[in-house]
Amino acid sequence: MGRLRLGGGENKEYIGNRFSGNLDYEDKIFLCSAACQCEKTPLIAKDGSERKQDCMSMRINALAKASPKSSFYKAEVNYDMTQAPPEPVLESCPAPGIEPQRHPYLPGWITKYWNDTAKGRPSWQSGCGYIKRPDVIIVHDPLKSPVQSNIKTVVEVKFPNDTFGKDQIEDYIEIAGSEDKVAVLLTEDCGCSDKEREREPVSEPAVAPAEEISAHSSQARAEVQQEADNSYAYYDGDNVMHVVASPLDDNENSSSYNLGKFFYLSAAEQRVLAESSGMALAALATIVAYSWLALLA
Repeated sequence: MGRLRLGGGENKEYIGNRFSGNLDYEDKIFLCSAACQCEKTPLIAKDGSERKQDCMSMRINALAKASPKSSFYKAEVNYDMTQAPPEPVLESCPAPGIEPQRHPYLPGWITKYWNDTAKGRPSWQSGCGYIKRPDVIIVHDPLKSPVQSNIKTVVEVKFPNDTFGKDQIEDYIEIAGSEDKVAVLLTEDCGCSDKEREREPVSEPAVAPAEEISAHSSQARAEVQQEADNSYAYYDGDNVMHVVASPLDDNENSSSYNLGKFFYLSAAEQRVLAESSGMALAALATIVAYSWLALLA
C-alpha cells in the first residue's frame, strides 16, 4: 500500500485530533490512567531528567508480565521495517501456552538474527529506520504474538512538549496495515486532576525467606544469562504492583533507576489484573521476583 504523507507543517494537535477517534473509549481510559500517574510521578533518570514515557511503558509491561493472559496492551514492541508487513521482534523462548511476545533486548536480537539470509535484510546500520518501536500495541488476543493480523490498534502517546518523528505516523500505519488502526493519544486530553493522580507512599517489599531464594535462584540466574534485560513484576494483593527489574530501552546503563520500583494500580489496571488466571501466577511471579532481588543484592 502507498505511504500516507501528512506533510511537515502539521502540528501535534492536528495529528492527534485526526487520529484520536481510532482509540476505543475503554482503551483510552486504561492508557490515560497510566499517563496521569506518570505525569504526577515520572521515573527520574540518573541525570535527573523525567522519563514519563518510560514510566508509562514500565506500568504497561509490568501489568502484562503479571497478567499475560488478560493484558491486551504491549508497550514498546520493536518492529523490523525491512519485512512486508513489518515483523515484531519476538522472544525466542515463550511461556507455555503463549505465543512469543516482545524481545526485551534489541541489540542482542540484532547480533543473533539480523543477518539471516532468508530474510533478505540489508547490512545493519543504526539510524536508517530499519527498526521502529511504537509506544503501545493493543492486540485482539493477548496469548498471540503482536503480528499485524493480531493488532487492534497501534498507539502513539504524546506527553506535553513531545513532537512527532520523521515519518513516524506513516511507519505506524505500515505496521498496523491500515490508517484506521493507528491512534494518537495526547495526554493533555486525558483530564488528569491532582486528586486523581495523588498516591500515598508504598512500603518496600518484604524480603523473601532464604529457602525460597535458594530454591529458585538457579532458575533466575539462567533467566539473567539468557535475557539480561528481562523484567519481572508481581502484584502483592493490596493494590500495589512491584517491578523488580525493568530496563526500558536498549542502553545498558538505563536499568539502575528502575530496580525495586513499585506503584499503586489504577482502577483500569486493577480490572485487567482481575481478569487474569489468578493467584497461582502472581505467587510464581513473586518467587521469581525475589530471586532477582537476591541476585542483584
